[in-house]
Amino acid sequence: MLLRASEKILKDGTKILIQRLEETHHRGAFTCSRHPVLADFLNKHALQNANLGLSRTYVVTLPESNDVIGFCSLSNGSISPKVLPNEGKGLPRYDLPTAHIGRFAIDDKWQCKGLGGTLLFFALEVIVDASERLAAYVIDVFAKDQVAADFYMHNGFSPLRDDALHLFLPMKHAKIALAAAKSVE
Repeated sequence: MLLRASEKILKDGTKILIQRLEETHHRGAFTCSRHPVLADFLNKHALQNANLGLSRTYVVTLPESNDVIGFCSLSNGSISPKVLPNEGKGLPRYDLPTAHIGRFAIDDKWQCKGLGGTLLFFALEVIVDASERLAAYVIDVFAKDQVAADFYMHNGFSPLRDDALHLFLPMKHAKIALAAAKSVE
């Protein structure tokens, strides 16, 4: 089981902390100029959604600060097997369980520093850990735009058949990628 806070080191040596969002985290300075709705979610809805059991938001901070510089929200969902490649041939015809990456954003000042990849890897760790207790066939995400879709595809996700911005990663592939990364550490 993953600990409440996880320390990571970016490629440039910067130490970061990733942990569940709490009231004590400073969210007001977070900016995402490409998609302001993401900052709005962080400031107005993330804690409320957690309290209602709708999603869990994980935030990135520097160890000496509570200022949020990145975040992702995770929840459960489902997809029709018809949206999978080959229309989910060999799978049940009813909706399949997913681990859903909802909101995902990096503060404007922290773009292009490897933080997105590190946060995505953390999200996959949380999801794979949870999948040992709660089934999910795939991890899915609705990318906000093609730039975001390219980021996810660069990290192993593929488009689903219902929408070019609706992407998925089979859970078994996430488990293999995490195991491979841990064997290198």
